[in-house]
Amino acid sequence: RLPEEFGMLTSLTDVDLSLNSLEELDGKQWGYLTKMKKLNLNSNKPLKVLPPEIGMYSDLAWLDVVGCSINSPPPVIIQRGVLPIVGYLKRIFEARTTRSLDLDGYHMMTVCAD
Repeated sequence: RLPEEFGMLTSLTDVDLSLNSLEELDGKQWGYLTKMKKLNLNSNKPLKVLPPEIGMYSDLAWLDVVGCSINSPPPVIIQRGVLPIVGYLKRIFEARTTRSLDLDGYHMMTVCAD
């Protein structure tokens, strides 16, 4: 788990957390890091869920989750790359307030409850 102060580093644009054993990413912390351009989470095997707050990273151009056990977003989204991942997470994030979720066109076989 990352320290609570991590979320206060709001000017971060490039974060490398590869080769750790992160089990979760606290959405509250990640919601403030909207200037992110590059995020490396490679080889965090226990990591299963990307927080929907990452969907608010409109400038995110590079995301590495190879070697993680991500199941949300679903693998079919992960395989498509950073833009579909951010788009999917943005829809999940916005659904919290709109109470409406549109995942039309994502060609998913299953939807993970996490």
